[in-house]
Amino acid sequence: MSGTTYDASEAPDPQEWLSLPEAERLRLVRNSHQGSGVSPTGRHHWLTHVAVENYLARGHGTAKRALSHLMSTGASRHDGIHRIGQALVKAYSAAPRLKQPEEQLFVEELAAILSS
Repeated sequence: MSGTTYDASEAPDPQEWLSLPEAERLRLVRNSHQGSGVSPTGRHHWLTHVAVENYLARGHGTAKRALSHLMSTGASRHDGIHRIGQALVKAYSAAPRLKQPEEQLFVEELAAILSS
């Protein structure tokens, strides 16, 4: 991220990222996907990017390790963000049904990534 742009292939500066209002983070991610084939209904996709970048910028150790692991196996950083985003959505979707804390389920999903 350089001032007014976001590129999922490069980690944004954590302090700079977290200092931005959430709406600005979303705008940056949305703009980075212009022309990428992600439709305007891709708001869920953009929100997931923002959520994962937020976890990483806040220093969530398991998320950071999962991203490093994915990249060490050949995934691009952008693909790693998507995979962690899938784990996040799965955990938050399952939490009400399983009556377990979202964060616990997210860490379990990330642990599965790390063991793959």
